[in-house]
Amino acid sequence: KTQNFTAPQYNYARGLLMLRINDLRGHPEIKSCLNKFIQTKKFPNTFLFSGPKGVGKNQFALAFANELLQTEGNHPDLRHYYPEGKSYLHTMQSIHQFIREVELPPFQSERKVLILSDADCMQRATANALLKTLEEPLHSSVIILTTSHYDEILPTIFSRCFPIVFSPLTPSELISYLLSSYPLQEEEARRIALCSQGILSKAENLAKRGEDQISHLVPRAAYFSIRREYLQFFKVLTEIESLEEGKEGSMLDRSEEILYLLFYWYRDLHLLKIGGDPKYLFYKEKIEDLRACVEYPLLSLEELQKKIYTVQEAQKYQIRLSHCLQALLL
Repeated sequence: KTQNFTAPQYNYARGLLMLRINDLRGHPEIKSCLNKFIQTKKFPNTFLFSGPKGVGKNQFALAFANELLQTEGNHPDLRHYYPEGKSYLHTMQSIHQFIREVELPPFQSERKVLILSDADCMQRATANALLKTLEEPLHSSVIILTTSHYDEILPTIFSRCFPIVFSPLTPSELISYLLSSYPLQEEEARRIALCSQGILSKAENLAKRGEDQISHLVPRAAYFSIRREYLQFFKVLTEIESLEEGKEGSMLDRSEEILYLLFYWYRDLHLLKIGGDPKYLFYKEKIEDLRACVEYPLLSLEELQKKIYTVQEAQKYQIRLSHCLQALLL
C-alpha cells in the first residue's frame, strides 16, 4: 500500500523584518565576527548559536541569514525549523525533511540558509541522524543551529559546528537601550536592567508592561513574613491569588521575574545589615520598610537561592505562584 505522506511543518522565517546585524542591540564581538564572514565571503557551513533564552541569538541568526541571502523579506532559500507538538521536539520525520532540504540546490541565491531552532530539543537517535549532514553539508547550504541549553547538545553535534556564544548584555548596555527606547526614568531603567538579568527580551517586556500590582505585592509578602505578621502576610497572598485568577499562563511566564524581585528584597536586606551604601539598593524607595526588617532573622542568600530553585521546579507542574510564595517565605 502507498501511504499519503504529509510533510512536517516548517516555516519561512516567520515574522521576518529586514533585520540587519548592525541594527541589533549589543554583542559587538559577535557582530564583528559575522560581518567579517559576510565581507570576506569565507565562512563555515555549520554554526551553533548558543546563549540564554531571549538573549538575541535568534534575531542574529535571522539577520545573518538575511545578509547572506541579500534579502528584504521572505525568501525561498531560507528555511526555519521549529520543534513540534506537545513534546516540543524535532521529530525524525522533520529532521529527514531538513536533510533533504540541505541537499537541494538553492532556488534564487548562491546559497540557501536553514535555521534549526532549539536544536537541543531532539532525541539522541534523531540528533545522530543529523551528523553526516552537519559534517559534510553542500557548499551551497549554510546551517544555523540555535540553543538555549548548550550543555544538552550532543558533543558529536557540537564538534561539527562553528560556535557563536551569546552572553547576557551588561546593565549599562540595557540601561542605555531602555532610556533611548522607552519613556522611563533612569531609576526605572536600572531596576528593569537588574531584574532582566541581561536578557533583552525580558527587559523589553518589563519596560512595556511597567510595574504592576504583583510587583508591589511580592516585597510586601516578604516584609510581613520576615516580621512574622502572618495575618497581613496571608491577606497579601489572597490578593496575589485573586490576581492569578484566569491568568495562570501569563503568571507562569512571569514567575522568574517575580522570584528575582523577591531575591532582590533579601539582597537589599543583607546589604543594609552589613552597613552597605543605600545607593546600591534595588528597592531604594522602600528603604524604611527594609530597615524595619533588618533586625529580624534572615534567610541567607544561598538558602534563598536553593528555595527559589525548588519553587522553579514546582512551577513546571503548574503550581500556583501564591502557593509557591507561601512555601518559600514560611
